[in-house]
Amino acid sequence: MRQKNLLLFVIIGTLFSKYCSAQNTPWTTNGNIGIGIANPLGRFHVEGGAIFGTHWGNVRILKTAVTLAVDDLGIWNAAGGGGQVFNIADWNTGTKGISINTTNGSVGIGTQDAGPYKLAVEGTVGVRKLKVTQVSPWADYVFNPAYTLKPLSQIEAFVKANKHLPEVPSTKEVEKNEIDIGETTALLLRKIEKLTLYVIELDKKMKDSKNKLVNY
Repeated sequence: MRQKNLLLFVIIGTLFSKYCSAQNTPWTTNGNIGIGIANPLGRFHVEGGAIFGTHWGNVRILKTAVTLAVDDLGIWNAAGGGGQVFNIADWNTGTKGISINTTNGSVGIGTQDAGPYKLAVEGTVGVRKLKVTQVSPWADYVFNPAYTLKPLSQIEAFVKANKHLPEVPSTKEVEKNEIDIGETTALLLRKIEKLTLYVIELDKKMKDSKNKLVNY
């Protein structure tokens, strides 16, 4: 009986050793554990994709080509189906720091609801440089000889009646529709260019009046 138990122990030990070979699951002397790799680089190192079964579906973390022509590194919900949201949240409070909606590609920072936007940030954004790639039309058409400036008296009447400049949205409109950075920048530039033209025109009139007085 003892011989049988010893033989069984040797067989199990041999099989276990074979299973935990360089291509399976080695336990190294430094405490690292590797699956599919002989020399794990961390405490737990998996060479290849990892699949976790959960009651929400199968979650896969892997580097492979799924639908693209090149390899991707990412996290997939293999179950598919309805909209999925990937969250990075605080364990104690449940506050979601970053939320990625994998259905529409929207990202929320400080909020889970990005609304109609691709990126929504609940808080202040600090950037060193911002490029707006869609701005049309730009305001240089103001300098076209065919462009006609409105009389200042007409602009004065508009401001008195509406409490804002022509073409500039009112406070209520901004509160309702928000502002577009590209459009607003182009609008402000257009106003500056018009002011420049008004100043040039006034300067010509002043010089003309001065010449008339000198020659009077």
